[in-house]
Amino acid sequence: MLEYCHSSKAGNHGDVLKHILWKLLLTEKQNETNGLLIVDTHAGNGRYVISSSSAQKGDQEEVFYYCKGARSGIAKVFEQQQKDQKDNANETHSVVRDYLRVVLQVHAKYCCTDNDQEKIILSKTKISLLSLYPGSPLLTQIAGRPCEEHVFFEMNESHYQDLKEVLKDFNHSSTKIHNQNGLEMGPAAIQQNTSAGKECLCLIDPPYETDDECQEVLTAVGQILRTNSCVSLMIWIPSFVNNHPRNELFLDLLSSLKSLTASMMSICSTLLISLQISNKGMNGSHVFIINPPSKFHSILESSQTLPWLAQTLEQDAGCSSYNIDYQ
Repeated sequence: MLEYCHSSKAGNHGDVLKHILWKLLLTEKQNETNGLLIVDTHAGNGRYVISSSSAQKGDQEEVFYYCKGARSGIAKVFEQQQKDQKDNANETHSVVRDYLRVVLQVHAKYCCTDNDQEKIILSKTKISLLSLYPGSPLLTQIAGRPCEEHVFFEMNESHYQDLKEVLKDFNHSSTKIHNQNGLEMGPAAIQQNTSAGKECLCLIDPPYETDDECQEVLTAVGQILRTNSCVSLMIWIPSFVNNHPRNELFLDLLSSLKSLTASMMSICSTLLISLQISNKGMNGSHVFIINPPSKFHSILESSQTLPWLAQTLEQDAGCSSYNIDYQ
């Protein structure tokens, strides 16, 4: 078991890669079409506390610190961005800045006074520590447009209730939240809502708590593409070092996804993005994108986002690497 928990892992290096790419994918898909159906099969509860404090004795001030997951991801990205800004360097690339702008927007909305919010979003006020991290539903809602329909699935009852409360703040009338298994129900929702020609973007990001989820992902992707081969899908997959017992499982999933899409002549293109930042355990992650928007690949390449991320997120000296495989 991977024993993945959104609340303890939120903002880790896997989340950072996934959400940077998801934000860019949303933007480019929105540039190509007006009406869009967006489906998230594993929505979580929307936002996560990523910092805490330790009580001090006497008159000593509280010490604030990032939780373990965030220390490996968003904390490094945010601190490097702050450093680049202080040095007047233009090293934090536009794709990363667009993502950080949403992260700051969530921090400002829930953790600051109204007077501070605009300054923080415009980066005119320095923040020493982020308190909240947005999950994919918040990224989607903040970037969303009135002409879109958003469908979120969350099987955990507690997370489902939390997500409903969080998304009330955004008041998107075309948002639907289901307390169901997204891998089982997502394909039917896509078939029902794209029958009239509406384009669709779908995020598949399971916790991979059991080995069976890999086959469930493959089955769901096959069902979606056989229903509508033009759907744009983004699948997040963890990466492990070679001697890890689950490494072969996820490599097999990647191989099976490649074989599936290669067998379907109507698939326009696929893009596999891999980022490794450590030489231990879960050493990075993969993002497999089916039918990416036309400019997505060139923007990702020209922005130099991945080399910047590899350097910024590196945990063990000399071990970071990235790869883009466009087919």
